[in-house]
Parts: sequence; C-alpha cells; structure tokens
Amino acid sequence: MGLISLEEKFMVNILYRSESEILNGIDINTINFENLIKLASSHLMLPALYFNINKKNCSCLFPDDFIAYIRNIFAINKARNEILLSEAKELSELLFENNIKHIFLKGTALLLSNVFEDIGERMIGDIDFIIQHKDEEKVEKVLEKNNYLSPHTDSLFRFFKPKHLPRRVNKIKQSL
Repeated sequence: MGLISLEEKFMVNILYRSESEILNGIDINTINFENLIKLASSHLMLPALYFNINKKNCSCLFPDDFIAYIRNIFAINKARNEILLSEAKELSELLFENNIKHIFLKGTALLLSNVFEDIGERMIGDIDFIIQHKDEEKVEKVLEKNNYLSPHTDSLFRFFKPKHLPRRVNKIKQSL
C-alpha cells in the first residue's frame, strides 16, 4: 500500500477521529484545500466532510469559501435525499399494495434505517431494491402504470438478458 496524501490523511481524521485528533501530525498551512475538495468529491464524501466539520466544531480550520461551498453541496444533497426518501416510501407502499416483496439496498437502505445522524450526510443517486425473480414482470407493469419509464429504449437489453431490470425514471417526479 502506498503513502496517502496529506489531504487524504486530513479527510480521514475529520471523518473518523475525535475533535482533538483532527490535526494529529498535520500542519493546517500545508493543506491544499482545492485538492481536499477534489478528493472528497471523487469519493462522494463532500456532504459527510461538511457534516463532520460541523459536528466537531472545527470550521475555523478552513477558509470561509471552502465552508460555504461544501455547506451548499450538503444542503443540495439533503434536499435531494428528502425527495428520494419520500419516493422510496411511496414505491414501497406501491410494491406492498401489489404483493411484491422487496428490499431496499445501498444508500436508500442506509437512510431508511437511520444509520446516519443526518440524511444529508450520505450521497445517493438512485433507489435500488431487490425483488424476487418471479415478480419481474409484475414489477415492470406496476412501475410502468405509475409513470416509471425506462429512459433507454434501444439498448443492449434486446440482445442480452441483464441481471437487473432497466433503470426507470418517473418523468413527473423528475421535473419537480
């Protein structure tokens, strides 16, 4: 395993160490905050970084524009997650009403399980769930009936049997 950058070490300290250990072995004047943004962004960790900076009361270590930028990302992410969680609950009710057993996965499952202190902390881009193989056609019909349509009509799905049903988007909800 190679050496980690100063920004990686700093990000790990902010995310996982106590308030008193954030600067452990780090000179704050040597941190490249632009690289920290790029690093956290590449790992989809900007909201978590902001949440932990706030929680550990260490925003004074950062330039004001850095804090303003990640605060904005956090707020956008939190608002998006509120919408996605609401939609996940609606989907769950819809699937339940149609006797379709399902389990949410990944980010949606974590947010619904209240794993995080704040729903803005975790970035999610979609709602993933598992169904029983026998319910595939039923799910396709229920989703289509409720305006969840596949944005890609001519795809490789014609030639190969995929592991997943095609991605669906509710055009009505997407425009809100």
